[in-house]
Amino acid sequence: MNYINFQLYKPVNATEAKLYWSTQDSIDWVKAKEAIKEYNLPVLVYNHLTGKILEVNPPLDSIIPTGKSILITDLTKLPDTNTILNEYIVMNGEVVKVTREGMIAHKWKEIKDYRTKKMYDGVYIASVNNWIQSDMDTQHQIACIHQLVLAGVNSGTVKWKFINNEMHVMTDALVREIFLATFKQVQAIFTAAEYARMRLDIADDILNFDYKTGFPETYTKE
Repeated sequence: MNYINFQLYKPVNATEAKLYWSTQDSIDWVKAKEAIKEYNLPVLVYNHLTGKILEVNPPLDSIIPTGKSILITDLTKLPDTNTILNEYIVMNGEVVKVTREGMIAHKWKEIKDYRTKKMYDGVYIASVNNWIQSDMDTQHQIACIHQLVLAGVNSGTVKWKFINNEMHVMTDALVREIFLATFKQVQAIFTAAEYARMRLDIADDILNFDYKTGFPETYTKE
């Protein structure tokens, strides 16, 4: 929904001494605010003549709408992610004010999201030439089986379905290999993320910063 160019007006039957605004399409500001609340989407206040974004998600009651327009939009559907809109920028469906600190903070969030994705994207197990799941549930179950191995009570009869649906018997040796491979991969992923953060702090081009360098390979090829 796009409310364009609010201006002061006086309703014909106005009885209260207060300010009234309406859009160029005669939509009253009070009714517009009620509709905006129903949408529950991000609010961009902008100048319709210049396209300049003035505010992002301000409290509605703080807006003095004279000469302003309001766009209600799902930011993930804006045409160009990482497109600068005057002093604001759309980064992965969020509007961020263009300051170095703000852009670094948002890019660091993006790095952490990528770190989590990599952690849960499978671990390669060389002895069976296969990939095993690495989500939290799988990691917990492998840790439990590993404890049985350490206690000397693993029967070696448990079978595990790997990512490609192949079944493998969880021998003591295989359990140890999976546990160690998962531990090493998690450490490598966190190390890569921290290295990316250090490079990000001194990067000249934060917008196009390539943080994926140094992350270990996981199941989903990029």
